[in-house]
Amino acid sequence: MSLTANERYVAANGLRFHLYDWGGTGRPLLLLHGLASNARIWDLVAPLLAEHARVVAVDQRGHGLSTAPDSGYGFERTAADVAALIEALGFAQPVIAGHSWGANVAVEFAARNPGGAAGLVLVDGGIFSPRSDGLSWEEAEKRLAPPRIAGTPRTQLLERIRGGDLAPYWRPEFEPIIMAGFAVAPDDTVAPYLSFERHLQIVRALWEADTPARFPEVTCPVLVLPALNGGAEQVAQKQERVLAAVRRLPHGSVVWLEDSIHDVPLQRPELVARAIVAFLDGLPAAGAAR
Repeated sequence: MSLTANERYVAANGLRFHLYDWGGTGRPLLLLHGLASNARIWDLVAPLLAEHARVVAVDQRGHGLSTAPDSGYGFERTAADVAALIEALGFAQPVIAGHSWGANVAVEFAARNPGGAAGLVLVDGGIFSPRSDGLSWEEAEKRLAPPRIAGTPRTQLLERIRGGDLAPYWRPEFEPIIMAGFAVAPDDTVAPYLSFERHLQIVRALWEADTPARFPEVTCPVLVLPALNGGAEQVAQKQERVLAAVRRLPHGSVVWLEDSIHDVPLQRPELVARAIVAFLDGLPAAGAAR
């Protein structure tokens, strides 16, 4: 196990991807972050996983320190990124764990590449689609557009985040994880690496796609890890919708992450790691990464 990651870059699909390589031996495990996040969202989970697998977390295109092209943020290209990364890393049938939008990318990859993954883990993502939820594009754009953060003082940004869902769970390690998604100017103002316009391209891709409709094409085992919080009615509605989606998976299972927020890899890393390790242990034996 490695307690710290080795940062490096890999060329794949015509881009330069920034990686956090956590080492480990055994089954290869590729970690994908969510929209407007970065690979460090896995910082507290990855060292626990590296006790059981060969672990790499990647900044997806436009995020963190990876290349940020002006276009190409639809699922065809992001799934192709994953395929090229797997090849560049020398991974043989990895397990792919995605958080939030990263779960959607993982599903798209598996649907397009039968046999390309030994399994998927969907961490509070990949289950719902804005369009299938009945939102028009105008409604989805308004609801999912990011705030205009560029030019915000760093201290103000951190105060805003510390006052959000993470407030009850805040620890000092969160600050560098979050700030890995931002460039900091000499005047201590910030700008997200994922620009507003590129963010909206991903929102449009999420709206145009129907990820759960891809589930019947995913032939590998899939573990769904939904975060549950809120009132009884809200929890019951999410449970019903998750179960309806999972029934479309040929080989799907669910572990409910109770009393958990969306950013559960930060809030409850041990819980997430335990669920992923149990899933890995239940898969057929496979060759390790090169």
